Amino acid sequence: MSLKWFLAIFRDIDIKYVKEIENTLIKKVKESDEYPFFNDGAISKMIMEIWSSNNHLELQNYILKHLDTKENVYLFFKCFVSFWNTETYGVFRCHNFDYLINILKLDSDLIFNKVKM
Repeated sequence: MSLKWFLAIFRDIDIKYVKEIENTLIKKVKESDEYPFFNDGAISKMIMEIWSSNNHLELQNYILKHLDTKENVYLFFKCFVSFWNTETYGVFRCHNFDYLINILKLDSDLIFNKVKM
């Protein structure tokens, strides 16, 4: 998973193979047996940002597909909130919502309709 950190460093630099590496990362996430991939806050958030910049609709479909249990909904929103003292999570705030719709380009209505189940 250290590849995600590496890619974030070179996000705004024109390097020949970054796009190929990002596509490989997304492919590996989609092929992974670990569903959903958003079970590790900061790393998951970084994957979502890379995936969204490449194909935000595909990311959105993946997320909607995996928001199928309360546990997965909890894991998804846990990616965005602050974490204190290795045991306490903060609340989902306005800047988290802005990140969700402006950076990740996710449709908030679709997410809301999925989680209100």
